[in-house]
This record gives sequence, structure tokens and C-alpha cells, in this order.
Amino acid sequence: MSESSSSAPASAAWLPPLEASAAFLPSLPSHLVAKASSLALVPADTPLPTSLLWRLWDLKREEKEGKEEVKEGNEENENDLVARATAIADELASPESGAVMKVARLADGSAWALTSPGCHAALVQARLGGPAAEHRQLLASYCDDDDEKGNSCSSSSFSLTDALCPASSLPQASRVATLLASAPDDGYLMHNLGHHLAAAGALPALARLLGDAAWLDAKLRSYGAAAVTADFRRALALAQQEEQGEKERKQ
Repeated sequence: MSESSSSAPASAAWLPPLEASAAFLPSLPSHLVAKASSLALVPADTPLPTSLLWRLWDLKREEKEGKEEVKEGNEENENDLVARATAIADELASPESGAVMKVARLADGSAWALTSPGCHAALVQARLGGPAAEHRQLLASYCDDDDEKGNSCSSSSFSLTDALCPASSLPQASRVATLLASAPDDGYLMHNLGHHLAAAGALPALARLLGDAAWLDAKLRSYGAAAVTADFRRALALAQQEEQGEKERKQ
């Protein structure tokens, strides 16, 4: 596979050190600032498929807001969203944008991106990993896809983002966990679902997911024991954090 860019050349020396701060963001073209900033939500050193990027960048909503009227059957299909996400990733990979990420194209024609390590560290430091609400929105986009395709566990009768909150009821947590577990794995979702649920503070949904034997078996086969163990550690850490918070509130 070939990469569309390499590390930023000397011509991009006007950018401040990425390892030190995220001050490079205002230097990006205005339409790329929010896109680069949102990369703080994903784990470090993680390949990002375009199916994740168009959700992370909320391109479906952007397209709807850019039209005066959205007619039935006239919304962008996933191929269009993937093409737009790939074009944005290529822009972020360009020397003019400071090579915020690299993009590789596989033999099957798909494109995958990887955020530059120094850039990612700076973004996470500046944004503290991204607000919990943004993690919930990203996860809800995968559930919405399932619902649009006629999944029997419809999300139309309850709020997905509410179901991904720490205070969600057990029935809500169970339903959203079922939706997420049944969503097709795009090479990113299954591997990093625990990361986003923990960052969203969605302990009830994460606990229900980790009680799904079929999902655990699928993840174990696809990504190995270390990935499954990491999810249990995230759940334990989140539970301890909530317990500590409850003790402090009672004092």
C-alpha cells in the first residue's frame, strides 16, 4: 500500500511543535480545524477507516444542514460520505496542513488514516480526550445506522445519547448495548467500543456489553485476549471512579 504523505517537510516549519501544544489548530484552514480537533476522541496509534471518519466528522449532518430541503431518497449514501471523508483526510495529510495525519490506500481501494503521534498527544492534552457528549454522539451514529437498516432493536422510541449516559436505566443500557453489539464491525468499532463507552461515562451500557458472551467471543477471535482484557479494565476503572465520586458527594 502507498501513503499519500509522509512527515511534514521543512516548508511546514512555521507550525509550532505538535508535541508541545495544539496551537497549530488555528493555523489550519478554517474548514479543517474542527475535523483535526475531533481526532482527540480516538485512541492513539489506531488505524482509522473512512467509515469511522465520516461519523467522527459528522458529515451526514453537515450535508443535511447545507441543503435548504432534504428530500426523501436524496440523502447521501455511504459511498458519498466515504469519498468526502477520504478527501478531508487527504487534506489533513498534506504538508500545507502540517501532515496532521497519514493516509494509506489498500489493494481493495479502501483508505485508512493514522493521526501523527505528536499531533494526537497535543490534541488529547488540549481537549482532555474530548467531551463525553462527543463520544456518545459518535456511538449513537453507529446505532442510527442499525436502526435505518431495520434492526429489530429500534432506537426510534428512546434517546440514544441518554442511553449512553452514566445515569441511564438498565433497560436503556441493555438496548443500546444490543444495538452496538449487532452493528457490523468496520475494523474499528468492535476494537475500540470499550474506549468510547468508558470515555462517555456509559458504565451501564459497557457492563451490559461485557456480559454479552457472543460479542466477547467475537472480539476475542478478532482482536485477541489483550483487547478484551482492556475493556474489563476500563469498566473496573470507571466503576471505581464513580464509587469515589459518590463518596465525595456524600461527605
